Amino acid sequence: MIYRYLADLEREAAKAEKPMRVAVAGAADESVLEAVFEAANRNIVSPILIGNKDEIARKSENIPADAAAAIEIAVVHDLG
Repeated sequence: MIYRYLADLEREAAKAEKPMRVAVAGAADESVLEAVFEAANRNIVSPILIGNKDEIARKSENIPADAAAAIEIAVVHDLG
């Protein structure tokens, strides 16, 4: 299923007992990373980031510390 809005994902996640496992394509995009970290902080998702590992790491440094706090990324696939 594809979610375009965080509110849609929140509604679906409310039905689940644990965070939803989601694969995030294009994870090196800064706005995508911000949304993923926010959803993870809200205990909505457990993300798998897909993209260039180095670029994702570099862009993640720009995410505010409070949004990135206590987030563990399970797997980062290096496609680059």
